[in-house]
Amino acid sequence: MDTLKVYEGLSGERPPADIWPSPETQFGNSSAMRRVNTADFIIVRRPPRGLLWALQIALVIATLFALWEGEYNIALAVGFVTVALGVYRERTDNKWKIKPWRDGDDGGVGTGGCSSRGI
Repeated sequence: MDTLKVYEGLSGERPPADIWPSPETQFGNSSAMRRVNTADFIIVRRPPRGLLWALQIALVIATLFALWEGEYNIALAVGFVTVALGVYRERTDNKWKIKPWRDGDDGGVGTGGCSSRGI
């Protein structure tokens, strides 16, 4: 915030938002931010929530259709993918359910729920 104020004071205009976003924009969802080593991991944007729901519903229908046709192996495979997608969707849907970074048992001091209050 101080950097933005200095910029505005020196230039007489607000900094461009595409270069320096406001602190609310940049850090508004800080509970979902994590450091990632990009040498070890690939970062891919999560699909839209509605698309995951639609895909899961389509897979349920495909599973039921395979059962109707007597294709039990296909129904088992598609059912497994349906359940895996549901687990993925539930675990990664942090836009609607903000999960705390810490487990909450330690009073926010970061001991991981141990009875000691830090070192």
